[in-house]
Amino acid sequence: LPASWPGGHVTRLTAVIPSVVAALLTVFVVYRLGREMWDPATGRYAAAVAATTQGLFVHARVPMPDMMLTACGALSLWVLYRMRRRQPGRAWLAFYAALAAGFWTQGPAGLMPLGVALAYGLVRRRAEPLGWLRLGTGVLVLAGLVAPWIVAASLPETHAFGQTVAVD
Repeated sequence: LPASWPGGHVTRLTAVIPSVVAALLTVFVVYRLGREMWDPATGRYAAAVAATTQGLFVHARVPMPDMMLTACGALSLWVLYRMRRRQPGRAWLAFYAALAAGFWTQGPAGLMPLGVALAYGLVRRRAEPLGWLRLGTGVLVLAGLVAPWIVAASLPETHAFGQTVAVD
């Protein structure tokens, strides 16, 4: 964990820092979504609800990848909204980067927002083509960002590495 590098070892505090940061990022993203979709008051209320939910509160204090996956998912959905409504420019790149970060966090579960984007695009395909999703280029970018994970997972030493990470 990057939070543990300065001390040279993992402590109870440094193990939880990524989850806390991910929880704060999730609350911020929920705030921005509420603000952009409706108004600033809605953003504040949405952030307050998100910050006080049991799941976020509990997982923010547990050194597990669940909160990181939640933050990556929320971030990708926020960027997806921005792609569709306000800033189509390079938002697609941020969308696929957030998907890759979610994949690196917890594997294929990190790709769930892509399913949401595809479902939305298919429902709206008669009103507007899927070009806004930049699916071809995006999947190539995503594949390039995810490929090292797949290669590392297929190495023969993966089981020993997993045991070291999980057990030690």
